[in-house]
Amino acid sequence: MGIFNWFKKTSDEKLSKSTTNTIDVKKIKEDNFETNEIDPIYKQEITNGLYPGEIILLWWLKGKPRIEKISNPPLYFKLSYGINVNNSLSKLHALNLLRFSTAEESLPLLTVKELKEILRINNLTMSGKKAELIVKILDNVSSDLLEQQVPYHHMLLTDKGLDISNNYAYIVEAHRDSYFSVVDTIKIQNQFPNILNYNQLKLEYYKKLLPNEKNITLDNVHYLLQKKQIMNALERYKELGLKEYEVHCSLDESTCEVCGEFDGVPLPISKAVIGKNAPPFHNDCRCYITPAFDGLDSSRSIRNPVTGKSELVDYLTYKEYKQKYLNR
Repeated sequence: MGIFNWFKKTSDEKLSKSTTNTIDVKKIKEDNFETNEIDPIYKQEITNGLYPGEIILLWWLKGKPRIEKISNPPLYFKLSYGINVNNSLSKLHALNLLRFSTAEESLPLLTVKELKEILRINNLTMSGKKAELIVKILDNVSSDLLEQQVPYHHMLLTDKGLDISNNYAYIVEAHRDSYFSVVDTIKIQNQFPNILNYNQLKLEYYKKLLPNEKNITLDNVHYLLQKKQIMNALERYKELGLKEYEVHCSLDESTCEVCGEFDGVPLPISKAVIGKNAPPFHNDCRCYITPAFDGLDSSRSIRNPVTGKSELVDYLTYKEYKQKYLNR
């Protein structure tokens, strides 16, 4: 046995022992949630004694190299979800939610460089795409030999882990969604326990948020939310005794002529009509409004169509931006 294989075997045995010992769940719970700033919903167990952050961790670990301790994990695990990643890693192993890949299962997770090294060791040609390299290895290298030559194994989900990951996929999807929070997703799912589909949960949430709107879909919901936001802003302006508002659009090549027509023009609040002279003018409209005050704006951010970068320039309207930067 070569020194590399001895080290690999010793490391695997050490890791196997460390993850099969009984863990102190109470101690893990004490180590988690060190700060009171964590939302209380993240401190509630979802299933099998797992917290929301640990379900996200389970998803995050899938396909990661087999290691005993995770260095520099994403900060959101601690700061947003309140979990200690390495303590929770031990917990996931103890609950039999994670397993280690076979050598064959690890091949697709290796880099092309690592695959070519296995081919080189076995005097096989190293040409071809990644999928072709994997087939070449599987066709020509025995399982026993491959077990010694794969540089490292990976963490995968057990059947039990897959069940949990699939049943609570809405938590992971919410984590990955920039516009919808895990907290809101869990809260709405608690109200509709039979709904596990993430998009359906979002739809139920928006229906509650927009009770006066009919025919809400995920395609039009951002338009409806923006509409509500603008209407609320106009009402606040009226309450403050303001008389005029201004529309502001994005100064770039993607702005349409409808939005650009109203950019920077003072308009009477009493005559504001959504879709006519107040945003949103259409789906995916990026316009917003502010009270109209003379002389407050001295500069404005634009997208330079030549460089493709944002720039801060002296104040100008969309029409002036179009004339200067687009009509060349």
